[in-house]
Amino acid sequence: MSDLLTASENLTLSRQRMRQVLAESAAAPHTSDNPLLVAGTFAKEAVETAVHPFAQRNPLGLVAGAVLVGGLLAWSRPWRWLLTPVVASMLPVFVTRMVRAAPAETWMKALTALTRPRQRQTVRSQPLRPHT
Repeated sequence: MSDLLTASENLTLSRQRMRQVLAESAAAPHTSDNPLLVAGTFAKEAVETAVHPFAQRNPLGLVAGAVLVGGLLAWSRPWRWLLTPVVASMLPVFVTRMVRAAPAETWMKALTALTRPRQRQTVRSQPLRPHT
């Protein structure tokens, strides 16, 4: 076989490689130590623990509370005043205090979880070659 491939062979090979990469990324396990996943799970459990009994007893009260909170958000428009110069100038101080308050081990775990490369499972058992 010659080293030069035709355009259709190149296209076929490229499609096979794309399928391989997509299969590998779909089969890659999701890390359970991702800090956002842990925080999201904690928030979900906290909300379910607090809201579920109330929703069972008084579902219309829950709907009324949601309408009230939504109306307050629409009326106050926090996205307009949240990024004012005063709040923006206080943001570095706030972030610094939060970083200092958390133990260093927590930040190190979060950084290593975010920077660790994902392990990929190899699905390919033989090298990819164009169909002949």
